[in-house]
Amino acid sequence: MKDPVRRYRSRPAEVEAVRWWDPQDPPEGVTRVHKDDHDYWVGTVQTVGGPATVYQGDYVVAESVPGKFYPCKADVFERRWELA
Repeated sequence: MKDPVRRYRSRPAEVEAVRWWDPQDPPEGVTRVHKDDHDYWVGTVQTVGGPATVYQGDYVVAESVPGKFYPCKADVFERRWELA
């Protein structure tokens, strides 16, 4: 007997995040700030899966593992999260 198809929704959760704008004052977790080949400011964040690139204007989100962060494009972040 197969299980019936059911609807699921994500559980409410809160995250800590900051939108990165100032290349001279990057948020916690952003390192190696520099301009890329297209003259955009970029940095590096350490995620659970290894280093990831974060662009100026992206959100830097704290992961559940201390000292680990992940980048998130502003449009994606703003669709998913609201201010608590």
